[in-house]
Amino acid sequence: MEDSSKLLLGQATSSSPASPIRFEDLEDVPEERHKSSPHKDPSVEQAKDEALSKELQYLSKIMMELLNEEDPLSQPHARKYLADTYKSESSIAETPNLKAESSSSHFANVAAYRKQNPKYRIEVYNTTAHVNRYTGRAMVWMTLRAWGLPGLPDDASRESVCAIHWKKQAGGLWVLFRTTGLRGGGFYC
Repeated sequence: MEDSSKLLLGQATSSSPASPIRFEDLEDVPEERHKSSPHKDPSVEQAKDEALSKELQYLSKIMMELLNEEDPLSQPHARKYLADTYKSESSIAETPNLKAESSSSHFANVAAYRKQNPKYRIEVYNTTAHVNRYTGRAMVWMTLRAWGLPGLPDDASRESVCAIHWKKQAGGLWVLFRTTGLRGGGFYC
């Protein structure tokens, strides 16, 4: 019986196929097809994932808190990180106007809502992320508080959960392409 480790090392034997798969040949295969390549140091890959996760959490907080700005689309982060195909969804009954098919309509809706509720503001206070560099997709979950809601005292706030969806573009830039607002746990005074 021949040593099977020779096959793993890419060495042909008399009973093995004429063209064994060699690790060297995997270099031409797209990265997502050989995620566990022996050429990848797991600790380096984990460090890359953690760094990207932290960066997207940071950017998600900035992007969400743009809603507190008078003109969110004029802000550098909005211009750089909002996808052309951006969409917004919301299941929160108090803010049905947060559903939009573009960034311009989303921020126009927010501006109209803020005009009706001038004390409206949000603050992100917790984030976590699931990032998959191989598929080029990420989702950042966040909890936030909103103040200045209709029918509530000025100092009352509501907790909500929001999912921020990111995708990696061909040039390597991660862009926010969808936000999903979910109802939170309740009101705080």
